[in-house]
Amino acid sequence: FKDFSVGFTSLAVMALINSDVPVDEAHVQRGLDYLRGRSAGGEDGITGVYESSLMIMALSAAEEYDRDLPRIQSLATALEKAQITSGENSGLWSYKLNGVGRGSGDASNGQYAVLGLRDAVYAGATVSRKTWERIHEQWTKFQVPGGGWGYTPGQSESRGSMTVAGLSTIAI
Repeated sequence: FKDFSVGFTSLAVMALINSDVPVDEAHVQRGLDYLRGRSAGGEDGITGVYESSLMIMALSAAEEYDRDLPRIQSLATALEKAQITSGENSGLWSYKLNGVGRGSGDASNGQYAVLGLRDAVYAGATVSRKTWERIHEQWTKFQVPGGGWGYTPGQSESRGSMTVAGLSTIAI
């Protein structure tokens, strides 16, 4: 599970904070310290869209922006660079940050990236308008006739989890 430790730690930190455990509590601080020691890319860096997005959400939940905004901005920029920018999957993300604007993508990766970028903006980071426009175009273009969304563009059958992702993404 080493490859997913950033995601697991981010989820645990968010769960603690959202359960009203104070940010200065030792367990929360240990989790935040671990996350603060990781960066996007590199040999020991974060390479996944899910992990980057979750880390942004955890650092944002801590609301220690004076300390964390540079890292949040760096992760948001890495997510923006990894967004698929052309073709049927434009506005989505693949699993890895090193996909850099191309390749296959899906709604699940896209939803996590959108949630991370939203929290990055709330924290004070900058996300380009073009990134948001590609997201909006993707999600409105591939809504299925019944009103829901599938896992990948062009699916004719909607899935409950992806429909919730679609509705929240359009709202964001």
